[in-house]
Amino acid sequence: MESAGPAAAVESALSLCRRGGSVVLLGVSPEPATFPTLDVVLGEKRVVGSASHRWDTDLRAAVALLHGGRIRVDRPPTRTVPLSQAVSRGLADPPPDIVKTIVDVVS
Repeated sequence: MESAGPAAAVESALSLCRRGGSVVLLGVSPEPATFPTLDVVLGEKRVVGSASHRWDTDLRAAVALLHGGRIRVDRPPTRTVPLSQAVSRGLADPPPDIVKTIVDVVS
């Protein structure tokens, strides 16, 4: 799943996807993304888009948090966790003060 949105993140997700795998695009960005169609076709990869939120509920709540100053837009609170701890330290029960958990798949 790619949820950041920038073109480089989309390209990275596709290059890391295994043969026959799927990439789900959740992030949005005004910049267009390009990707190697040959790799997608010969690798039998699937690219799926998904709006994983409810506009009426989630957008209203997000705007209220921004308007109230509860979320810093200059540097939102993030944390990085290793892949081995992605579920236990971030995705299963995310802390309320963290708005983005980055999963480090390299270390």
